[in-house]
Amino acid sequence: CDLQVWTPAAVISMHLKWRELAIVPKDAHYYVWSHPAANLNVKQVESAGIDLQTDPSVCFLVYGGYVMLDYKFNIVGVSAITPFQSKGMMQFGPPKKLTDTGMEVLHDRWQKVKLDYLVDRGANMCAVIMPGETIAGQHCGGRYGARAYSIKGSSECVYFPIIGNALMDTRE
Repeated sequence: CDLQVWTPAAVISMHLKWRELAIVPKDAHYYVWSHPAANLNVKQVESAGIDLQTDPSVCFLVYGGYVMLDYKFNIVGVSAITPFQSKGMMQFGPPKKLTDTGMEVLHDRWQKVKLDYLVDRGANMCAVIMPGETIAGQHCGGRYGARAYSIKGSSECVYFPIIGNALMDTRE
């Protein structure tokens, strides 16, 4: 399968308590989002007899995940995304419309959506918006970043800000 594509690195700004709950290594300073491998899908994995619920490495390839980096940008941790409910799941705020210009700015970031749950609800392509990022004059990134989605059969695009709370915003 093709190599995975990473977003630019962002500084980890979570309170230590939340870092521990999210199993972020103590020496992690930056993180990147690793997009799913382009030529690998759930049907291929299942036909090979691999159980996604028990293999986080394959979940990382199929769904993507976070890569934690130290000050020298060495990999110190990896966290796979999974469609299976678990503690500590990432939370998103309500959808907001992304401008047409914003959609164009994200043109090189769009990746095919692979989570059946999202595909069944019309999501076609997904792009990562980094923390604090402004897209075509629209402040979309917020404190923790966001995910933008194009909707199949529509020219509209929405983004969902990642939400936190006061404890997450306090660094120790």
